[in-house]
Amino acid sequence: MAERPPEIMPARGEERYVEVAMLVTAYTAGLESTGKRPGHPLYGVTASGVRVFPGVVAADPAIPFGTRVWVPGYGHGVVLDRGGAIRGLRLDVYIPDLERAREWGVRRLPVRLYGVGPEILRALEEVGSP
Repeated sequence: MAERPPEIMPARGEERYVEVAMLVTAYTAGLESTGKRPGHPLYGVTASGVRVFPGVVAADPAIPFGTRVWVPGYGHGVVLDRGGAIRGLRLDVYIPDLERAREWGVRRLPVRLYGVGPEILRALEEVGSP
């Protein structure tokens, strides 16, 4: 659990974000990440029901669909997916190319979560960090 909760900092204009250290991995739409093959009716479909595209991020259910994020080395994204192993202070960023997704590896990064309040951070911290 964090020693003290991160401060909510202003971004552009009235937009606010929190920056929190998260474990970030990458996934593809393929069998190795989702268990689905091309031709499966849900191949490439996120938990929110939209087709996956670069910028889609999977996050803990405490982070609502539509939450915007910024991940160093990846850029801006939006939470539109979930993952069985994605709990607490973890994110999974979508990278369409398997080789590039594997090259991403596992990174602990300062991730910006836009529009997220302290109640969501508390929920993530209760689950714990990996």
